Amino acid sequence: MRLVKELRHERRSRFHGHGHVLLTTGDQLAYTDFGGDFEIEWVPGQSPDVPAVALAREVAGLVRKDTWVRYWGLKNKSPGVWAYASPEEPDEIGLLLQFHPAVSDEETSAYATRYLRRHGLHMRQAIPQSDGDGTWWELTCTTPDDGPRTMRELLDTAASLQRSTVKPLGIAIDSVDGALQALADGELWRFIGLRENEWLEVKSQLPDLSKTAGRFTLAKDVAQFANSRTGGVLAYGFFTKNKGHGDVVQKVSAIAVDRRLLQSVEAVLRGNIHPAISGLHIGSVPIDGGNVLYIHVPGQLDAAKPFIVEGAGISELGKGSVFAIPVRHGDAAVPVTGRSLHALLAGRVRLSG
Repeated sequence: MRLVKELRHERRSRFHGHGHVLLTTGDQLAYTDFGGDFEIEWVPGQSPDVPAVALAREVAGLVRKDTWVRYWGLKNKSPGVWAYASPEEPDEIGLLLQFHPAVSDEETSAYATRYLRRHGLHMRQAIPQSDGDGTWWELTCTTPDDGPRTMRELLDTAASLQRSTVKPLGIAIDSVDGALQALADGELWRFIGLRENEWLEVKSQLPDLSKTAGRFTLAKDVAQFANSRTGGVLAYGFFTKNKGHGDVVQKVSAIAVDRRLLQSVEAVLRGNIHPAISGLHIGSVPIDGGNVLYIHVPGQLDAAKPFIVEGAGISELGKGSVFAIPVRHGDAAVPVTGRSLHALLAGRVRLSG
């Protein structure tokens, strides 16, 4: 099926020719003829949506030149996309977008390859390009018969990839609400480069809940936020590295999460923390190879504190006779000492009749 009705040449400068590609639909797209290359301009919201590679291929056959159908994009806002065809070379798709600057080149390439494969594009090459606006990646892809066909589909795919991996410029995760929004949006890579702090702790693996020590560890890690000033988020599925000023998130390391595990986590927290934490939420975010599990602990009323973790695995002392009161301080949990607890309760609690 033909897409092009005619090429309308309108003016010629010393080096460039300009005109419009008239489509069989009655629409038209501006073009620039650079001599050796032929570039068709496409602008979302202004130009008609067109079959990207098919149009580039047809025009390349008419002008016998390398041909692009291109949208340059708006840096910091919208990625760029293009389709390329040549009388001699294979067709290809291009995406120009920005990734999180803390992610290594190897991780960027691997993540983008997997993501695009799920969206019908096979990535052949990923090249980083740095300028005054940061690092931009040029991804060269091919598309099978069932892959994205139109410029709008390509732009939507590029935009969704950028949203899933890019830390928006000037919008760092700097609060519990910001972390929860990133989790809700599935933007796990926004956590890369984030340092653990008073409201965030991340771990690569969940403790072994089949063991008393594992259940106690989980309860302690959650209760520390309940005893803190602001509450916080505890997430499992991130690998960290100490950079000399605290642990910094390096990458996502997904874990296996199913309904049974979520129920086990809830049961441990319900049975080992007293009183019950108000508004506690346990959730998970899917990613290639598994999930990230997270626990949100809202800030609690002072009247409900302290939140006590019961049972430390010393069975001979009897259940309930060993407990801890963890408090979040900076990026670590600090236990309330027996001396501090006695000073707090002395004269206020009677232990017998």
